[in-house]
Amino acid sequence: MAETMISVTKKKVLAKRIVDVVKTKNQERKFGAAVEYNHLRVQFPKGAERHLLFTDFIIKRAIERAKKNPEDLPRVSWLRDIIESKIVDSQRLGDIQFVKNELAVPAAAANYNFIRVEYQGDKMPLLFTDNEILVALKRANDNPEDLPRVSWLRDILD
Repeated sequence: MAETMISVTKKKVLAKRIVDVVKTKNQERKFGAAVEYNHLRVQFPKGAERHLLFTDFIIKRAIERAKKNPEDLPRVSWLRDIIESKIVDSQRLGDIQFVKNELAVPAAAANYNFIRVEYQGDKMPLLFTDNEILVALKRANDNPEDLPRVSWLRDILD
């Protein structure tokens, strides 16, 4: 899993593609597990495409973290924001970026994983810790039956 290692650049870069958050049912639910997950399909900086499965709690925490840390969010190109659209009714592939936590307190993470999403009809930034990403990757690897199918047309367009 070398592509999940965090390497932070010191310069701000433009945010890339947006990803759709897709609700997916936990098909083989075990006691205490979530009934459904939030699926994201992302591309890591070295090119590896991965599926991530997050609980509602983690998504809400990432939204709150992004609201509390606006200084850590990459700029979003207004042109990208305007022309980014959903051409086919299928989940879009998004990009994950590593950003430095500019005002980190001792108990906070030194860096975050930034993902732009369309969630409940709104475009918004999410900031995840490394551990949250690793847990979501493991959950997706351990539960392939819970991953939504990606259309061949969407795969080509991404």
